[in-house]
Amino acid sequence: MTRKQYIDILQAETAGGNITDEVRMDYRLMGAMLDIAREKAIVTYVTQKKVIPAMLYQTTYPQFRADVQEDNCNTIFPFPSKTIQTDAAFSGIAYIGGEDGKTPYIRSANQADYANQMQHYLMYAVSMKNPVCVYIPEFNLVRINKTPGQLPKRIMVTGVFANPTLIPEYNEQFDDYPLTMEIFTLAKDYLLQVDIRQVLATVPDDISNSSDDAAVAAQAPRK
Repeated sequence: MTRKQYIDILQAETAGGNITDEVRMDYRLMGAMLDIAREKAIVTYVTQKKVIPAMLYQTTYPQFRADVQEDNCNTIFPFPSKTIQTDAAFSGIAYIGGEDGKTPYIRSANQADYANQMQHYLMYAVSMKNPVCVYIPEFNLVRINKTPGQLPKRIMVTGVFANPTLIPEYNEQFDDYPLTMEIFTLAKDYLLQVDIRQVLATVPDDISNSSDDAAVAAQAPRK
């Protein structure tokens, strides 16, 4: 199902099945709340089940942005969205590597481990064909080491992202929203805990739809 279809279900269930203009929440706000609840629900699900449904994964291709530590041949690639992590066993990333999807990089657990592996790489570069990389969640980027003249300009990342709509390859109108019905049920439970009905009752006074804004602007007297 698309993100809009999930939002429509939330709207119908929280409004008692009767969606009117008076109780309809602004789509952007409802979508943002769904994204937040989805992240919480995924953490709960993965922690309990120890399984990551394939439906949750998305693939993106971060582009080269800037070099750091030129002498050590490091390259950084910012991610469009942070990944969803639960613990050391689940980093939210299934693959970081060449854009062909067949060249996984040597992943370090943290920056200290990366520094050690990088030293090993520099000493034994001939026997280590794939680059060493580390994902730095606090800065939402991946750092990659490669031999001079072979720094990648584009990489492939497959992961579970906190905000699926920020992934450039994701088409909100046509693509399935990365969610399962079981996790969606958990997300609904989270949303109901914040009493959406009360929020719905006050939203029209606080948030106006863009279509309403346009109508008001059209009726306003010209200066």
